[in-house]
Amino acid sequence: MYLVLALTILATVPSDQAEEKPVRAREVYRCDFEENADQDFDGWPDDWQRVQGAGLPAYVRIGIEHDAPIRPAHEKADERDPQDGATSAKFAPRSSDNQPDNRVLKITLDGSGGVIRSPVIEISPQFSYVATVRIRTSGLREDVAWMTLSLVDAQGNLLESFESPQITGDSPWQTVEIGPITPASDRTAKAVLTLQLRPREGHGDLRGWASFDDVWLARLPRIALYATQRSHLFSLADSTEIHCDVSGIADLYPAVTFELFDHVGNKIAEQRQVLDAESTSNVGTTFAGNAVWRPPLPDYGFYYVRAALHGQDRTVLDRRISLALLRPMPAPPRGEFGWTLASDREPLPPGALAQLLGQTGVHWAKLPVWYDLSHPERAEEIAAFAEQASLQNVELVGILDEPPAELRKLFREQGKLPVASVLAEPELWQPALGPVLTRLSLKIRWWQLGDDQDTSYVSYPHLDRKIAEIKRALEQVGQEIHLGLNWRLPYAPPRVGSPPWSYLSFSGEPALTADDLQDYMPELARPGTRRWLQLRPLARGAYSSDVRARDLVLRMITAKLSGVDVAFVPEPFDKDHGLVNPDGTPGELLLPWRTTSRLISGAEYLGPMQLPGGSTGHLFARDG
Repeated sequence: MYLVLALTILATVPSDQAEEKPVRAREVYRCDFEENADQDFDGWPDDWQRVQGAGLPAYVRIGIEHDAPIRPAHEKADERDPQDGATSAKFAPRSSDNQPDNRVLKITLDGSGGVIRSPVIEISPQFSYVATVRIRTSGLREDVAWMTLSLVDAQGNLLESFESPQITGDSPWQTVEIGPITPASDRTAKAVLTLQLRPREGHGDLRGWASFDDVWLARLPRIALYATQRSHLFSLADSTEIHCDVSGIADLYPAVTFELFDHVGNKIAEQRQVLDAESTSNVGTTFAGNAVWRPPLPDYGFYYVRAALHGQDRTVLDRRISLALLRPMPAPPRGEFGWTLASDREPLPPGALAQLLGQTGVHWAKLPVWYDLSHPERAEEIAAFAEQASLQNVELVGILDEPPAELRKLFREQGKLPVASVLAEPELWQPALGPVLTRLSLKIRWWQLGDDQDTSYVSYPHLDRKIAEIKRALEQVGQEIHLGLNWRLPYAPPRVGSPPWSYLSFSGEPALTADDLQDYMPELARPGTRRWLQLRPLARGAYSSDVRARDLVLRMITAKLSGVDVAFVPEPFDKDHGLVNPDGTPGELLLPWRTTSRLISGAEYLGPMQLPGGSTGHLFARDG
């Protein structure tokens, strides 16, 4: 079978259409640190609590202080809905800005940071929530200021936590926002807002401060939009079913409008439905209901579905999800393309994640595996995932990066530890790592020292001797392993006659282009060493969808033609550089990735072919 790969697969690329509209929010909690928030006049907000612990000493000054007015006089005050008193979630109340003597909560650094949290706020899982705070900073270099929204159950057990963007440097007043977020658990009963000024990692600033003002939490109607398949990937058009669950709206019989958009943002279909009632709530007499829609997908490809919730003759809230109808394609038993996964931050459970890898042309997967020996259940999870991945023809690569807590105590550094420092003395790390190798070496044959950003072995003195020492120590469990490490270009890799490493994983900063790969990769060939590659897609916000997809496809082809053994996408679930959305649904680059990987994985390159329109195609063969 001959396969001609042209760049027409870019037809699967979406545009950034169908953005969500501003939503309406009802205030649940507000603290502006004015006199009504400090009725005993002690300079501390009533019912707020200071958090103490490591790096949070009691002597760091935290309290209410006076602040000069900072908002331009020409800015309008927030507009409220005359019917329901709701406020736009993008503009929480700011009445204190225009007062001549504004009061704020200020944390002043003194070699360490400070954290303060709000009183417990009663909430309901029937609603979504948005939180905002204004932050101003001065003198910060290593420290950052931000707010955290924590959701807990009735007994105070933490269920979920969400963080705002972080502010640092010398920053004027700016508003940061969390959400809208939807509680994942029906046990959600309370919320806590935490204001933090702490270092990003390692040692923080000795001096500097952050001021906080207008802490605000509001509720929204809850709308959940999802497909029957957890991954939102379908192989049959008539099996595609979209569910919309709604709660927390005051209307008795609200309606929802479903819309289907193609990859370039053209509306294909639309249907309006009155939601079927499930119940009414005693929380302000609110409505809960659902609707189901089977979108008429006209062909294979990438789509968006939007559901707009209507009440009182206006749009209250809308949500948008992506989905893909996969074209049947042969699944090669082996391939040259993989993903680097996070240890415990992926949005899909292990079984669904392994199935996703098999569906999308992934044949290799890196995964951090250095677990704490006091949590043996993690070893069982990794072993089970390795078996599930193997059934999908996916080879697992174990990453040895962050050591467990007990071993970390031996190092003075508080931030991320480079692997070259962690593995410097075998008598320290071998007792903690030996049992990991014993448990997993039958499931995992390939191992990597450090995550994809760790280049601490570049320019390491006597590197071959050091890696040989580590390899001998690791193989004392009785299994031969294939060991590799990262290498940053343009540094030349070491020339060693019989290298103890099986592969080098190459990366560049900025990411290597297709032309860079064509120039570099043939020159990096070394006897006995495989060439792996980090293939980070272009940033979503900086480039258009078609440019990002074309760049990704060209680099995948060039990696194949340049003899790269495996090319990995780091952080495939990243919202800016990933192939899959952070919630596990398909991103705009997933189908170009899948199409290219399925076509050329394990195939023999025959040569270029000039196409009539002036494009260059590439001819591959598989199985004769």
